[in-house]
Amino acid sequence: MIRKNESGVVLIVTLWVIVILATVSLSYVRQVNLEVKMVGFQRDAMIVDSVAKAGLRQALVLLREDRIKDSAEDIQETAMRFMEDDNFRYDGGSEAWADNPDLYVDVPFYEIGDKKAYYYVDVEDESAKFPINNERTTLDMIARLLVLSGVSERDSETLAAAIIDWRDQNDIPEESGNSRFGGRGGEENDVYNQGTRRSRGRGRDRSDVPEIIMKNAPLNSIDELLLIPGMTPEIVNGTVDPEEGRGRGRISRRRLGKGEYLGLRNLMTVYSNRFNLNTVKLEVLEAILYPALGEEAARVAENWVEYRDGRDGETYTEDDQVLKTLDNSDNDDMHWTDVDGFDPNVIKAMEPFMQIHSDIYVISCLADYEGLRKGYRVVVERYFTPWDQLPVFGIDTQRLEDLEQVHLQIRLFEPLYDASDRIDNMG
Repeated sequence: MIRKNESGVVLIVTLWVIVILATVSLSYVRQVNLEVKMVGFQRDAMIVDSVAKAGLRQALVLLREDRIKDSAEDIQETAMRFMEDDNFRYDGGSEAWADNPDLYVDVPFYEIGDKKAYYYVDVEDESAKFPINNERTTLDMIARLLVLSGVSERDSETLAAAIIDWRDQNDIPEESGNSRFGGRGGEENDVYNQGTRRSRGRGRDRSDVPEIIMKNAPLNSIDELLLIPGMTPEIVNGTVDPEEGRGRGRISRRRLGKGEYLGLRNLMTVYSNRFNLNTVKLEVLEAILYPALGEEAARVAENWVEYRDGRDGETYTEDDQVLKTLDNSDNDDMHWTDVDGFDPNVIKAMEPFMQIHSDIYVISCLADYEGLRKGYRVVVERYFTPWDQLPVFGIDTQRLEDLEQVHLQIRLFEPLYDASDRIDNMG
């Protein structure tokens, strides 16, 4: 009996050992499988990241070649489309850097087996926006742009005055028709801190509220607007899609309801002090013309954008009618005199803010691989050096990169969190 009982114990112990070993083995297998999946995910993430940056490189190549073309320099190998005599200094939506579906949309850049990675690129002219750091932009212009972006007329002048006080180099408050900050006398910092100081005088505890110190210098980024008194994230970032409803029939100003904002981020730039007439946004052009034309500015701006965007009513497409010169010395069939309401007085009013070329661009580069989607928003500035000003290798410089005529500088590089939606819209 004792031996039989001992045999039963040994069997039970053996079975438990087998169960434990099996559990450990299964756990190890699961851990290995998980690590394999993690390695695979990291590999796919690196692939999609590299493909997105490959799309960025493609856009940079086109921007580089476009600038060389504008300088009349010879390009031996090119992905651009232009005539031999097309060497005028201009930039517009019909050029290859802006509209190039074969090189920009659904491009199969990476392939292994039956798996493919695609990149998508979108290039916009940053000079299409309102040049907020241009000191000649007036309170009326800024206030009009704020109204067009969704800010009430009552608040637009107050916010416009605060923006001017933030960017100017003096301590004198900008005069506006109405102000939520009380009287406009005294220095800027006193004016914008009156509400806080009054609250402290009534015995309220406002010690946790820092005083407002006006910068008195140009804005370095659009996010800086959030530091300006009276500004809100909704006004800066927007609450609606600014492109929704565009490109359908007659060009018109977007009608916004209460609490709807286009977003100053989509309408203002801190990188350029002039706007490009060939790409300028409707709201920006109307705001610039408003002090000179009043309510008539809306009609004139609409006429220009409708003429420029061509039959499809969209900017950055092949049928855009862009100006290569302002005096029509290129002798083509496109000129501002063809637009109703455009006359020498209008051109003169825009002169301190206008150009027909650009060197600041926003590139959205995105990629799709095995369900992974990623993208970046990149602000690029390009510089051109004529041949006669290039350094001499071995004498002035020892670096080959100094011999490049077109230098491309990244001013901003940030991830896109709506990459999937953008790819769906572009695909």
